[in-house]
Amino acid sequence: MNDIAAKLFRVIGNNAVQTAEDLVVALSQAVLLDQGFRLNNSNSGESAATQWSSPGLPQSLCSLYMVLPGGSTSTAELKWVSVGHAVVLLFFAPNNNESIRSVELKTSSIVSEASQFPLQAQNASELAGILRQGFLARNAWDVVAAAIRTRILAEISNNIFNEHRGDNRRDDAGAQTQQHPELLGDRLLHERSREQRPDTSVGGNDLDPFGSMREGDGGGMVVGPDHPMFRRGYAPESPSGDGPQRLPAGAVPPGARFDPISPFGDRPGPVRPSGGRGPGAGGRGFFSGEPDPDNMGPPNSSWNYYI
Repeated sequence: MNDIAAKLFRVIGNNAVQTAEDLVVALSQAVLLDQGFRLNNSNSGESAATQWSSPGLPQSLCSLYMVLPGGSTSTAELKWVSVGHAVVLLFFAPNNNESIRSVELKTSSIVSEASQFPLQAQNASELAGILRQGFLARNAWDVVAAAIRTRILAEISNNIFNEHRGDNRRDDAGAQTQQHPELLGDRLLHERSREQRPDTSVGGNDLDPFGSMREGDGGGMVVGPDHPMFRRGYAPESPSGDGPQRLPAGAVPPGARFDPISPFGDRPGPVRPSGGRGPGAGGRGFFSGEPDPDNMGPPNSSWNYYI
């Protein structure tokens, strides 16, 4: 109770509290001050703590201004009115989508019905002794704090977070614009680099399934008879590598070990009858790249043919 009395005395000082509704107003102001907000009597910045006086609810009303956090100079307007058996706190912030938030504080849940008014104390210790006599309900502070936190403080936090997030998005967008001022130019540069890519760059666009379908591209996963590695007309000798002579120039780096599944292009050597063993076999001419069927055993395998 001493802690609550100290926070409440920070608001009312040694001024008299005339009614139970005024005590609800003072307690809610103490909660806002405890949350770090600054309350003013007007936009001029005159502190409410030094000029507080009992507003005279329920006949009258109380109007204050609350400075919003985050280094902002904008203020929110607060009004306390008495409606029935409750005190209603109205909250309006200019940047809050022009909506008014309300907090209903039931007087009987905060102030004891047996309390005698006016309430006045010269210091926080004397005020604590008076409150122990049953002026406030046992959980009065928690009731007011929970209502204000749910209806007002959460809304303020969301607005501040959205403003900061919007500023960060604008900063990120500006940074991306500076890094990439001409996206169309980058795209054209990329297309030109693709046009200048040699046909031997097999695997250059393996992540693009249809990379090999474009003219002059050697990547992709779709391999057909028109793929660059099956084209004819390459020189029999590779001037830039030591690989097999039947591969196109530059296909194998110098000194690399390379054992292809089957030769590409024209098949060298003597003519071997196909015997109907599939499209990969045959005489000289264009070779599709498909391997011969394995329907014959390896050389000198008669001794282990049935193993």
